[in-house]
Amino acid sequence: MKIKLVGLFVICLAISSCSSSFPGFSTRYNDDRINGSYGYIPLTGLSVDQNRKADSCKENPEWKPILQALPNITSRFALANIQANGTISFGASQTTVEGQRYRAVVDYINVDTVPFTVAISAVIDEKTVPLSKALRDVEQDPSLFISSYNLDFVGQYEEKTARETFENNEQSIVTFPVYVGIGMRLTAEIDALKGKVSLSGLSAIAAEASAGKLTGFMTSEMIGINGSAIAVSLPIPSKIDQTTVESGILAIGASRAAFLAPDRDPKEVTLTPQVVGLYSPVGTDPQLVNAIYSLMAKERVEWRRPCQEANSPAKS
Repeated sequence: MKIKLVGLFVICLAISSCSSSFPGFSTRYNDDRINGSYGYIPLTGLSVDQNRKADSCKENPEWKPILQALPNITSRFALANIQANGTISFGASQTTVEGQRYRAVVDYINVDTVPFTVAISAVIDEKTVPLSKALRDVEQDPSLFISSYNLDFVGQYEEKTARETFENNEQSIVTFPVYVGIGMRLTAEIDALKGKVSLSGLSAIAAEASAGKLTGFMTSEMIGINGSAIAVSLPIPSKIDQTTVESGILAIGASRAAFLAPDRDPKEVTLTPQVVGLYSPVGTDPQLVNAIYSLMAKERVEWRRPCQEANSPAKS
């Protein structure tokens, strides 16, 4: 079974079709403005608060093992344009503009999905309005733009109280699905030497780099996974081509086999769930994403880790 999982991962990363089904990149993204695009946004790992408020913990306070507590396994592809000022804009485009810089991210993750609720207002044309109104105004009038956002964390409130408290203050209440878990990430930093080059997947990127249409380097990262068995398998950052992409994929497959092993020694491989990404239903404006990330760093995401069934023996 372990070999099948690693094999599937290698096949999925090697072909571009694995990334084509994600809805987050089906709409356009226009410069730094928010215009209704939405989708998966990979994040640098953030600590979460684990607690025993899950219903399954009422009869037995022993947590489930990490891998059993993370019910979903998924592969996610995200593509971003890196602006001259360093702003990273995740969006839909899968072809290059000559001279532009891009970042392609492939995440292979074990996750649970956790809600993170925020009250948001936006400053548009020097007026503070609910986010929902700001989005409609920007869509209807291209001359308008959102200059800043105001965010308040409402996760500790009951929903009714939150709506009474914040909507009366002209804020939209938005719930972001946040992915909490562990995983592996391949990141390609790309400089486009020519325009209209496909960035639809790692395989396509490697082929175009080998053809001299792109240049850049690739890095690999473990999120919430640590230990000597993992560290030795990670390749060092290297120039993008078919060989380095294949090496990165194989290294991550080997690392996955190490932490999936049924006889895994917890002292050799430690698993610590973190925030690995989020899904945005209100767009991918970098300014908004940065504000949400900062808020999550301040108000840690709460993960109600499930517990063992009653009379079930606890495992590491």
